[in-house]
Amino acid sequence: MFFLSMWSAHRAMSEAKKRKLTLARKHLVEISRKLEEQVVTGQLSDADKLSSSINVWVTYEKRVKEASTWPFNPAIISRLAMSILMPAAIYLIKIIGSFWARFGF
Repeated sequence: MFFLSMWSAHRAMSEAKKRKLTLARKHLVEISRKLEEQVVTGQLSDADKLSSSINVWVTYEKRVKEASTWPFNPAIISRLAMSILMPAAIYLIKIIGSFWARFGF
């Protein structure tokens, strides 16, 4: 139930990620095309600018790809699971201990 309530946040984050990736890829295609045109025509005067722009957009694309679309990372989920499982395990040990104390097993 807890994770279902986060579905809208996940959807919003996924949509934002798709928009940002589309933007980065659009710029990469555009800049790559310009660079190819310069190579073909032999006019490499702006090649340094285009090359650094490509590096910027590739880095941006990589960071967007790595961004999580869930508001919780594995560490938070494992802590949440432990906070649920540990009290249950302690209660189970208490029941088993009282059973042993009562019946002498």
